[in-house]
Amino acid sequence: MSKKTIMKEPSPEELVLELGSLKQKLEDTLGESDPLFKLIEESLKTEDLHHLLVAKAAFEGQPEHIKSCVLNGWRPETSRPREEDLYRFLDLEGWEIGEGEDKHGWDTDEDGHVVLHRMTEQLEDSPCWPHVRVQIRESTPKDRTVRLLKKAVSYVESNWEKLVR
Repeated sequence: MSKKTIMKEPSPEELVLELGSLKQKLEDTLGESDPLFKLIEESLKTEDLHHLLVAKAAFEGQPEHIKSCVLNGWRPETSRPREEDLYRFLDLEGWEIGEGEDKHGWDTDEDGHVVLHRMTEQLEDSPCWPHVRVQIRESTPKDRTVRLLKKAVSYVESNWEKLVR
């Protein structure tokens, strides 16, 4: 004779507590527009045992990587970060192309410099995010670095209104 394990069905109150916590985590990771978030939110409004059980089962039926993201507070790669977590940056890139070098189709100034710009977004990962960040490729000579930094400053001074539109 085999023993059957009888599992006690959770009470609506227990499910409301569990799903309430899960709802907040879903909002933080997947957002309010996610169908699972909406399902759990609706089940919490009704407090109906059947609806609460269905919502819990829907979460438990998610792929492991989604459950892990939600339970650990990580955003899946496919979700769009919240606007308040993003910083917008004006990204400037500069090159110095020597005489006789391939210009790769770029228009250089009279000194052989190219400065390109674009707006980018990056996730906030520190409360002390810099206002300006400079990256210099390893092995770039000091004199070339200084010339390009000066060119970038001149470019920003001359084109500020156009760059930040």
